[in-house]
Amino acid sequence: MSRSIASTSPIGVAPNEVSQLIGDIYDCALEPARWKHVIASLGTFTQSPTVALAITDLKTKSLSRLYDYGWSPEFFETYERLGHLNPVMFEARLRPVGNVIALSEVVRDEDFIQSRFYRECLQPFGQRDGIGVLGLRSGKRIAFVATTRTDNCPRFTTNDVRKLALLAPHITRALKISDAMEMASLRSQALEAMLDQLAAGVVLIGRGQRIVHMNKAAERFARRAQAIRVTDNRLVPLDRAAGDDLQHSIAQTNAPEREQFAAAPSVALPDPDGRGLIATVLSLERGRRQDLMAPLAAMTAVFLQEVQAGASTGIPGTAFARLYGLTASELRVAVALAPGLGIREASELLGLSEATVKSHLQRVFAKTNTHRQTELVQLLRASKPVYA
Repeated sequence: MSRSIASTSPIGVAPNEVSQLIGDIYDCALEPARWKHVIASLGTFTQSPTVALAITDLKTKSLSRLYDYGWSPEFFETYERLGHLNPVMFEARLRPVGNVIALSEVVRDEDFIQSRFYRECLQPFGQRDGIGVLGLRSGKRIAFVATTRTDNCPRFTTNDVRKLALLAPHITRALKISDAMEMASLRSQALEAMLDQLAAGVVLIGRGQRIVHMNKAAERFARRAQAIRVTDNRLVPLDRAAGDDLQHSIAQTNAPEREQFAAAPSVALPDPDGRGLIATVLSLERGRRQDLMAPLAAMTAVFLQEVQAGASTGIPGTAFARLYGLTASELRVAVALAPGLGIREASELLGLSEATVKSHLQRVFAKTNTHRQTELVQLLRASKPVYA
């Protein structure tokens, strides 16, 4: 059994308060309009005067939906223009979905107050400190929850990060369910038929890591036998190391001792052509997902994302690095350049010299078989939607 909320809650958090908020969060998977109420409750829970859930459409590069508490429309107009310079959002692109990130963790205070993002975006609105969590990264959109405090509020502490971490896995699961499964339609058609409508490969795994259902997209991946195949009714990557990683991830996702707020892992599944698949492993054994999947006796869902040119990216940074053998430093440079930043801007964002950025970039070009920054950016964005 998972640890109780009472045993994992930081000092000062009432278990019944957390339980109520978690229940409200899962209600949002069925009725997204409820996020407006939940975001306000998050403000009270984290003692933050301003909170927002911003969902960005990757195709249009603009906010497609916003649920906020305490913000002004003028701030979001400014943020849409300068949000790409947010160091917390930059760091989030390198982390697994569900990680809680504090501003103080990613940038020194003296550097931050000199940054353009602070001077032009936050300071005019009295904003000073923040913690946030990347709640969703799919082929079509990303969702980020940010809790912020003003100049006259205490700075966020480690205890505040732990409080948000109690809720982070439930936020990510609610968003993932809404994005992937189109929950409303489950009321009117069989679950298998719904899964077959997804462009992403979805493999539902039962006990003994045996497949209980594969949607049509996953079956196509298996028939090609490039990155994966099905053997003895189990999903088997062709790359042995990737196979070990996937087997371990599936086993650990539903392990009794697994922390409630552990992020869903992503595993790179290379193929001989140097592209392959990204597998994201989601537990179905907890909360309302268990009831929804009960007819199929599924414990785990594996979402398979193809690395293919011509569509928006949904590849986690660590998995992209695994596919192409990038070091951590090379990955950070590649991700910094993805929004269209120049060498000088990237060097300022990363705190590196321009010469170092250029040196890393040349090695990234060699490993990814690209020759220009535009080609690298296209490659970073080159994958089919995971949850379309």
